[in-house]
Amino acid sequence: TFPHTFWAAIKHDLDNVVTVSLLDGVLVVHLAHEAFQKVALERYGGGEQPIRKQHGDFADILSGCQGNSKVSPSHINAEVQNGPPPAATQQFTIRQLNELWYQLVLAGNLQDLKSKALCCFPYLLAKMQCSSVYELLHCFHVASQHILDAEVNLVLLAMEASLSALIADGQQLGAQLISRLVSMKDKGDKALDSLIHQALEWGRNHNKALLLPHTSWLITKQKSMVKKLDCPGVRHMVTTADTQHVICTATDHTISMYSVGSGKAVQTFEGHKDNINCIYLSHSGKFFLSGSDDQTVRSWCLETGQGLRTYSGHTAGVMCMTLAHNDQIFATGAKDHIVRVFSIECREPQQVIEQHTATITCITLTRHDDILVTAGADCRIHVWLLNKKKLLNTIWALQPEEEPPKEEQKEKKPKKKKKKSEEDEPSDSMDDEHTGGNTPPSS
Repeated sequence: TFPHTFWAAIKHDLDNVVTVSLLDGVLVVHLAHEAFQKVALERYGGGEQPIRKQHGDFADILSGCQGNSKVSPSHINAEVQNGPPPAATQQFTIRQLNELWYQLVLAGNLQDLKSKALCCFPYLLAKMQCSSVYELLHCFHVASQHILDAEVNLVLLAMEASLSALIADGQQLGAQLISRLVSMKDKGDKALDSLIHQALEWGRNHNKALLLPHTSWLITKQKSMVKKLDCPGVRHMVTTADTQHVICTATDHTISMYSVGSGKAVQTFEGHKDNINCIYLSHSGKFFLSGSDDQTVRSWCLETGQGLRTYSGHTAGVMCMTLAHNDQIFATGAKDHIVRVFSIECREPQQVIEQHTATITCITLTRHDDILVTAGADCRIHVWLLNKKKLLNTIWALQPEEEPPKEEQKEKKPKKKKKKSEEDEPSDSMDDEHTGGNTPPSS
């Protein structure tokens, strides 16, 4: 810690750069302009992923903070106040209502964003009571610029359709959400189900009688969610497990990760020296593999953007790969006609399988990771017992017709000429028969 006089001297020297505000009973010093904040983040933030982690840490602090500024009747707007606030809305501080949702958005933590804020009924009700329904809708619109989620979009559409009712009576939030979303609760990952359950519990525990529907009778028109990403020179792509990011390979031998919500590149992976032919995301969602014409396979950490390992052994470009469901082994196929099996912890191949006579174009493992299937440009599909490296079956994917030898083609040409001459002879004989077989006398 620094003495108070030291902080006073800093504020005196940076009088026009920083501002001081009182937030939840604490003096907070922050940069006065967004340009200063942006420069500070670029210089001291350490990159996109460290910044996201900092927002996540701050969100964790806000989730567990127990400040003095709890929601009370004095914080509730007169337009939405109808009796004392329920106990469910009093569990939040003013700082949580103002900042928690935004920190979770910037952290990219979609699960906590839905469970603790945007799909949490007590949070939505407290947020609307302490500000307004327009402020609550603004939160959803800002979040939609950073994330792309069907359940968050459905809640936003339901609230927009209920705007006039919520302006007239804020206590109708539960009834409006239930009547518009109860028929769609099974379409997501249980966030809507939890939201409707919380709304029903809030209605049962309310100190006044409320009319809460148990069936859906209001229609919420769904809108298609389409995002356009500007990814120049894309050759291959894969989505992350949370569907919020897309990993793309480019023609400049780099890999970029784009945010689906914002459409901006949030991470760049550099290391390959030639064209990247394939990428494969791990089943845990923590790393991914890439294969290149530089004859190597590289593993990358999604969180930090750093390269983990480089795997070598192929003598030509790597064209395809597959990863076991436990993320412990992976197999690759290359232009050298060879399949190599690696352990994720070892940089050298553990098995080498030679059977194809042309470039291996695709490869996959079965659900139990015991059967390996490979296919190549030689029109063959091989099925292997991976543990014993035993060939179980070979399938001909295509059998091209063999062209006849050149000698046979030469012999066929004169035969065609003979047939034409033979066809001419019967025409003469037919004329003889017509004339009785005698030529007419000359005059």
